[in-house]
Amino acid sequence: MLEQIEFLVGGTWSGTGTLAKVGEFTQEDTYEWTLDGKFIRCKTRVNFAEQDFSFESESLFCKHPDRDELAYWYFCSDGSYSWASGIADKGCVTFEGHSRGMGPQESVFRLERTGEDSIRLVYDAVRDGDLVRMLELNQIRRK
Repeated sequence: MLEQIEFLVGGTWSGTGTLAKVGEFTQEDTYEWTLDGKFIRCKTRVNFAEQDFSFESESLFCKHPDRDELAYWYFCSDGSYSWASGIADKGCVTFEGHSRGMGPQESVFRLERTGEDSIRLVYDAVRDGDLVRMLELNQIRRK
């Protein structure tokens, strides 16, 4: 199951994105194998230059223990966290899950491979039954 996202391991992914109601940011992600190759860890640094604000986070991906899906956990330096499960299809993994910290919410997070060394991340929150775009990010891999 991790083979769907193992292309992320190696190098640092960097890019710019937009966060709803906050503005533009830069983000760097470094993916690595951990715990005997059973998990992929992502270490993230985010900077909102215009707001003079930054944070770090870590994520873990693994095969879901009970289903033919990926499992995902996210922990942020601001104390927020989320968890989700995801299904891969043709270069895109869609995770559906829950977040805590900035208020509980259901969410949909999509990671799409757009080229050999490029990806697109989209995060939508569920509000009153509708998906509301919260974040968009395009990244390229730096070796």
